[in-house]
Amino acid sequence: FWDTHVVAPHSSAEPWGAGPPTEEDLYELLPELSEGDLLRTSCTLPPRPCRAEIVSHHRGLDPRPGGDVRVTLLYWLDPRPAAHRSRWDNSATWVPGNVPWTASVNDLLNSAGGTTALTFAGGWRFAETVAANRRRTLAGQTLDPTRSGVVTFNLDLTGVATNRVVILVAVIRAGGGEPANDINLQPSTLQELALTRPEVAVRSVRIKK
Repeated sequence: FWDTHVVAPHSSAEPWGAGPPTEEDLYELLPELSEGDLLRTSCTLPPRPCRAEIVSHHRGLDPRPGGDVRVTLLYWLDPRPAAHRSRWDNSATWVPGNVPWTASVNDLLNSAGGTTALTFAGGWRFAETVAANRRRTLAGQTLDPTRSGVVTFNLDLTGVATNRVVILVAVIRAGGGEPANDINLQPSTLQELALTRPEVAVRSVRIKK
């Protein structure tokens, strides 16, 4: 029975079928994503190509079309020499100083074309290597107080050494293309952005085989 039915395209199909998963699908069909200790990385990922599912919630009574919701995903891998790199069990060693990507992310999420020519460094990069894929929308989904939306990004961690720290940052913009809906993130520490800006969500990762 197995050899007959677990073949292409079924052998590599998503467990939730065609289209993006719902938040309920993620809870039911994927391994539990537990929270870690406050001062340590919150989860682990293997050093291979992965996917990050970004769940977006809508605070408001009126439904919001998913096509009006724009999301990007960045990650940080410490560029400092090995002796001074961040430690997975000491959050004080992560992401020193202000993040360098706020202007680039503002441009990416606010622009009509969904791309940006602005660059940044300091160990930061967009998760998607193809420029056209760095901004995604939740088109085809509707967000309301009872329904969230989900968008998927590819994240290639191949070759990252065991116990390295990876910081994931999702940034969201909601609303049509009008300038009134633009985001305007300013250079700041990652902790300050995560605590004060509703557009920014952060998760810390330890690489572990």
